[in-house]
Amino acid sequence: MRRAAAELQKRTEALELNVREEREALERARELRDALETRYNTLLKRKEHQDDADAMSDERRTNESELDSQRRRNDELRAENTKLKRALLKFLNKCYPRPNPESTRQNDDRESSQMKTLREIVQMLMNRYISTTNPKQRYIRLESDIWGPYIELLLRSGVAEKNPNDSTLIRLSDFCIDI
Repeated sequence: MRRAAAELQKRTEALELNVREEREALERARELRDALETRYNTLLKRKEHQDDADAMSDERRTNESELDSQRRRNDELRAENTKLKRALLKFLNKCYPRPNPESTRQNDDRESSQMKTLREIVQMLMNRYISTTNPKQRYIRLESDIWGPYIELLLRSGVAEKNPNDSTLIRLSDFCIDI
């Protein structure tokens, strides 16, 4: 019996040693699992951050693309505006030149070189229209160097309108050309 008890004692000690080793291995496995979970969470957060950065980068590229598109459209409109202005000025200079002395039919001291062309009158009206925001300040005064038929042309075509209180003042009217 002593032998059996000694044998049992050895086996118990061996089992206890085995249990201790297994517990230590289990504890190391838990620590390793925790470390791996921490690393996984860190990598997952990095990936989410990178995805957010990529999404913002894609959005930024989209915004930059839209901005470039708007800039190109703006440049095209400016070029078209410049082209139309040149065509208008060419038309005005060709069809409505500076009045000559015979056409003015006036016997005063004014010379045709002092008279304003229709182009200059339209430019004065446009400059005044653009430079002021108050509609009451957009009028220009009709001086003696502005040829009457040109003013009449602008008034009858609806491009300009007279001040209701003072007939020596005209302004560019809000008009639209239907095409």
